[in-house]
Amino acid sequence: MRNGPISSFAAKIDMAYALGITADEVNLELNKIRKIRNLFAHAKASASLDTEPIKSIFYKLERPPGITGSYLDQFVKCGLAVDDHLEAYLVSMGETEDLRMLKKATQEDQKKEETPTDPAAKPVS
Repeated sequence: MRNGPISSFAAKIDMAYALGITADEVNLELNKIRKIRNLFAHAKASASLDTEPIKSIFYKLERPPGITGSYLDQFVKCGLAVDDHLEAYLVSMGETEDLRMLKKATQEDQKKEETPTDPAAKPVS
């Protein structure tokens, strides 16, 4: 691993904040995720989201409204909420298309194609 100026996850988080890419709330969430990641990466024994010291940081994560599911489901949804913010920034800068919206539209189109039609229904003219 190289030791460049933004080689660590912490440095990338700090740079995004300094450049105004992330707001205070997102910066805090990214740092909580970073701490959890580090605890997993450096654990000498088996680690889990429901064991200390990871559990105490996990419970401090800001959860999107209505979040449910297992610890892993909740952690992923918290990460996706941060990802939504970062993607919205890229979209606002014209750097990427809104991939989530494209995926949602594609899924809706597929559902329409899969929906069986009533053979007795007459076409509308």
